[in-house]
Amino acid sequence: MSLAGLILSPAILLVSLGSVQVAGGSVVGIGIEDFLFSFSFFGIAAVIYQAILGKHMKPWKGKKSIFIHPVAHWFLHLIIVLAVWIILSLSFVILLSLSSPHAFAMGGLLIGTYVIAHRHDLFFNAIISGVMVMILLFVLEQIFFFRLSGGEAAVTETILSSVSTEELVWSWVVGFAIGPLYEYLRHQKLV
Repeated sequence: MSLAGLILSPAILLVSLGSVQVAGGSVVGIGIEDFLFSFSFFGIAAVIYQAILGKHMKPWKGKKSIFIHPVAHWFLHLIIVLAVWIILSLSFVILLSLSSPHAFAMGGLLIGTYVIAHRHDLFFNAIISGVMVMILLFVLEQIFFFRLSGGEAAVTETILSSVSTEELVWSWVVGFAIGPLYEYLRHQKLV
């Protein structure tokens, strides 16, 4: 799912730029590091999930007839689903006046719910993927907070409060939606 992270990273970063502040002003600019972080973040979460649970891929309900290369077919479907997610998020921002992170989370929740409604076997995958992404984000933010704060004293006082619950919920929703997407779009299941 690193590919999903790479595709979603511009939208994720633009959504998060509105709420991120640095000591002297707002963050301006998206660098290659941001794309690499998003790419690796989603890929690492998927690998951790499969490694911890010892799962492997198996075709789900036989093969479908595909008229183009299977990778191109999967990539096209992934682009369509992620475009729907982004369009839903923008619609929530424009029509319901939600903040960008809330709109992005609502779009992801709808995509994840659709996938689970269509494939009930992916429910556990979605829940665990959401938890894994949330834990990964929490740990990464704690590591960066520790490295940037300059000492253990600062970390022990704010280890739980340095990550907002809104970010944790947002990361859970992203994991909830993206976790089962690979199996859903490839018509495979984890066994």
